[in-house]
Amino acid sequence: MDKEITEKVYTRIHHSFQRIWQEEGIRGLFKGYRATLVCTPVFHSIYFPIYERLRLTFSELLGAEKEDFKVVFAS
Repeated sequence: MDKEITEKVYTRIHHSFQRIWQEEGIRGLFKGYRATLVCTPVFHSIYFPIYERLRLTFSELLGAEKEDFKVVFAS
């Protein structure tokens, strides 16, 4: 039978950073950051134009300003 693991790997945020620093160094703190650098600009280049177009459409349909809460909420 496999031995059960009873020790918690990470107990608190500070402990997590400390353990990652000790085991993996500075590179461990930035794991996954490359995906964020690629995905965030792509996401925003799609999201903001669609959001702006929806705001214009809903402001015309609702007869309200683009900054009106109803329009922003519907968008």
